[in-house]
Amino acid sequence: NYCLVRKKNIWMPKNKEISKYKYWQDSDGTRLRERAEAEFSTSKFESTYYEKIIRSSLKILNKNSLILELGAGDGRFTQLLGADNYVIVNDINFNSLDRLSKLLNDESNIIFICCSYDSLPIKKNSIDMIAAIECLYYSNNEFEFVLSNILKLLKRDGLLLDSEPLIDGAIIYNLIENDFEHAQVNINRNLKIETIANSKINGRLFSKNSIRKIMNDNNLNILKEQDIPLIISLISHLSASQKNRTIVNTLTNLLNTYHEDLPDSGRCFVTLSKKLR
Repeated sequence: NYCLVRKKNIWMPKNKEISKYKYWQDSDGTRLRERAEAEFSTSKFESTYYEKIIRSSLKILNKNSLILELGAGDGRFTQLLGADNYVIVNDINFNSLDRLSKLLNDESNIIFICCSYDSLPIKKNSIDMIAAIECLYYSNNEFEFVLSNILKLLKRDGLLLDSEPLIDGAIIYNLIENDFEHAQVNINRNLKIETIANSKINGRLFSKNSIRKIMNDNNLNILKEQDIPLIISLISHLSASQKNRTIVNTLTNLLNTYHEDLPDSGRCFVTLSKKLR
């Protein structure tokens, strides 16, 4: 129940705040696409895993489906999602969407909407697939509420591709950093604390079983599950902070030989689910 206005190539609410979380709007936005090109970036190695999962998910869809990409940031997966489909790209940071819009050069099958999840101007039961890659966890205690409202936009038998951070992955990462205080927060409060635009942000952490329960409670049938390995995140982080070239080369070899069949507790848990009703 509000009007949209177009700024550059981005649609946004008129006379309505984009988000109650000002730090998202005030920041320069995410640069995961750029970071994925850095030598020892976690994004670089994890993107390979995400791209494989996305391609597998898209095989289930008919061509020319309508996809909603939530929390897209600078759109590291937008072009893949839109290869044979229409994509509504959503984020609450204008700068991220603006960079992506310029990069894609006004592709006709992609539209950009800058607003929060609860302000999406989208008709119910109209979306064929929702992609939410590491974004919904920022809703923290409102996660279930946000998810239930987003699912109203999804058609019956529509797909939800979701990725959320795991508790044990966050704990191990902080222990490596000798950050015992945040490890304690991870395990006691199931929180991941991040800093964005000089503001402390609480993101929710999950166990795999808690995610499965949430999906089941929302009438979603999980079709596929996939871990985003913790090992590659840790090795990437250690490589970036290492000055000894011999050690860097050893860590690089580890990164290049790691494969998804190796056991790993996982940094994130990805699920592909179908809406039952």
